[in-house]
Order: sequence, then C-alpha cells, then structure tokens
Amino acid sequence: MSDPLANTLSWLHFGDLHITTEDEQNYRDLVALVADANAHLAGHVDFAVLPGDNADDGTEAQYELIRRAIAPLQIPLEARTGDHDRKSGTLDAYQRLLEPRLWRNRIVGPYRCVFLNSLDGASKTDFDLGAEQWAWLQHECAAAVRESQTLVLFMHAYPSEFSPRAGALRELIERSPVVAVDMGHTHYNEVANDGHAIYMATRSTGQIEEGPVGFSVATIDRGVVSWKFNELGRWPLVKIIAPADRELIIDPSSRDQVVRGEVEIRIRVWGADEPPTVVCQIDDEPAEPATPIAGTNVYRYVWHTASLPDGEPVLAGFLEEVPVGARLK
Repeated sequence: MSDPLANTLSWLHFGDLHITTEDEQNYRDLVALVADANAHLAGHVDFAVLPGDNADDGTEAQYELIRRAIAPLQIPLEARTGDHDRKSGTLDAYQRLLEPRLWRNRIVGPYRCVFLNSLDGASKTDFDLGAEQWAWLQHECAAAVRESQTLVLFMHAYPSEFSPRAGALRELIERSPVVAVDMGHTHYNEVANDGHAIYMATRSTGQIEEGPVGFSVATIDRGVVSWKFNELGRWPLVKIIAPADRELIIDPSSRDQVVRGEVEIRIRVWGADEPPTVVCQIDDEPAEPATPIAGTNVYRYVWHTASLPDGEPVLAGFLEEVPVGARLK
C-alpha cells in the first residue's frame, strides 16, 4: 500500500519571537512551546519555522538566548530573517548563532519549500530581494515547473511590502505553482486567499495582542491547504486536511477542493494520548466514525454527497468526546 502521507506536507510555525532577555515572558513561552512541540508534534510534522523578528534588537546576546531555547527542539528547524533581526545593523549574529544560510530550499516529496531572506537590499528598513537572490528564486520557480513540484514560499512579510520588487514578485508567484506563502511580521493570525495561493501569518509569540500564546500547524494535502492555530498545552489538535475549506479553495476543478460526487474526507490528529475515535458529521446528519489509516495520524471517511440537498453543507470532524456542536474551523 502506498504511503498515505506521501503527497502531504506539514509544518509548525512559531510566531515572531522578539526575544530580549531571559526573564521576559516571551522567552519562557518559547521554552514552553518547544517542549510542547516535542511532546506532541515531533515525528509528525516535516519541520518547524521561525518567521523572522527572532531577536528584537538583533544582538548577539539575544541570539544566544534563542539558540539555547531551541537547542532541545526535536523537529528540523528553518529560520528566516525579519526587520528586527538586522536592527543592530548586521545579520552576523543571526548567521553565526541561528542560521548561516540566508536563503535556501528544502525538498519534501513533491513539495519545494523556498526560504527567503527578506532583508536582501541596500535599505536597512525596507524589505527586498537582492539581485542574486532574485535570480535564484526565479531558478527555483522554474525548477518546480520542470520537476512538477508544488511550491511553498516562506518570507517575513506580504509580497506587497517588498517595495522595489512587489509587482515582479507578485507576478512570479502568479505564474508559478505556488500554493501557499507562510509569513510573520503582522503579529496576527491571518489567512488570505488571492485565488492562486493561500497567504498565512501567525500570532506573535513576543508581542501578543489577540490571545494566548501558541503556534500554528499548516498542511498541504494533494493541493489542499489547511491551517489552524493551537494554543499552548491545548491537545489534541484535530484538523480536516481535505476537502478544502470554502475560503481556501484555489483550484475549483479539483474534487479535493470543490465537493462533488464521492469525496474522501481526511482528518489529521496530533497530540492524542491514546488512539482516539474520530467521527464526521455533515450538517445535522448523525455523526459517523472515520477509519484510521494504519501507521499514521490520519483518519478517512467516504462522503457520498449525492444524497445531500443543494446548498453549502457544514462539515465537522472531531473526537468522540468533543460535543457535537464543536465545529472545526
């Protein structure tokens, strides 16, 4: 039997850290988040991401604190630059203590993940991609087309903020097989759909304004993008990874996105102490059990949509002990 996760990519995103000193709450939160991720996600996501604005003032002492906090992480880590990371005037400490490569790729199955240096320009305040990195990014996009890969971009801010190349960057994304762009900078949980790709940002760890600390988990399953924020210590995490949420449809021709005929619902569960019972419910129909896929944390349920009335059905997948009214978002 083929690997049911062969066409799936998952990563967790720690929100902008803004680390200053060891006695601040955001540093204690980072240490707790690393332990939480190790306990519940290690071995079940492909990598973790630091989105930039890691060290609030870009100092060596702050990067040393970050290095110490993430050292126990049991998940491969990818870091990016943000404007605060160069607040000291240089990225030397960032490269020496956190990530020596300012841009790079990671290939995971059919996915080409591209991590960009958002500070690659003459300005110390504006976001930009320098000439060498810009040529490299174009090469990566062409390679993805040539090798029939799906592209995921990781940068600090929305493309519109890369003022010298904003239009060109947007056009490159539109003509390339980019399905998701993972970002920091905004400090809020945001998910946007431009009809071609899903843009996602996650609540800041260091400058929280909208709720408890946590991290997000994003998944791409056969072209379907899903995203969910998980508060620190709140487990298990249950997420429908296919079909697509209505607001995240980017390919209306795909049966995994626009529901028609017989549909396979796929649900992924992280952080359950024991193998749970997962059930699916469509509208007010009786909830029915989903089938676990052996050796994975994925459950499936075959949905025969022809029996349903026209309209926009509400689909929920949840653990048996969760009240029926607790819909997934």
